[in-house]
Amino acid sequence: MLVKFFQSVLVVLVINCLMGILAAQETTSSSSVSAAASSLTGPRYELEKKSQGYAAEGVKVTKKFTRRLPNYYKDVVTDEQRDQIYQIQQSYFDVISTLELRLEMLKNERDKLIENVLTREQGEQIDATKKAAALERAKKKDEKK
Repeated sequence: MLVKFFQSVLVVLVINCLMGILAAQETTSSSSVSAAASSLTGPRYELEKKSQGYAAEGVKVTKKFTRRLPNYYKDVVTDEQRDQIYQIQQSYFDVISTLELRLEMLKNERDKLIENVLTREQGEQIDATKKAAALERAKKKDEKK
């Protein structure tokens, strides 16, 4: 039992090291992509480290880690396995949160660049269409009640 615990801890450590290496490679490769994107005169978002998390305009900060077993595990696992699962989840939490935030930031950057392609009239047309769609959704929601 103890051997399995140390094996799982070792696997988590190896994965964290690999994620660190991949993140370093992603940073160097994304700089060329960001440089190409900035040539389109679009806004760029940089990761800003603030206290425990990362924040950027239009991006929600990820919530705190909560200990929760995957579905259907509760009645099957032992207390030791439960602790191992929580440790594994905790070790992945920061990496996954950072990647999710980075993905959201990239989507925002992409959307801003796409908006910059449009003319002023096209932008106004799209804004009007969005407002009409929001009103239609609200109307349907009220009808359901």
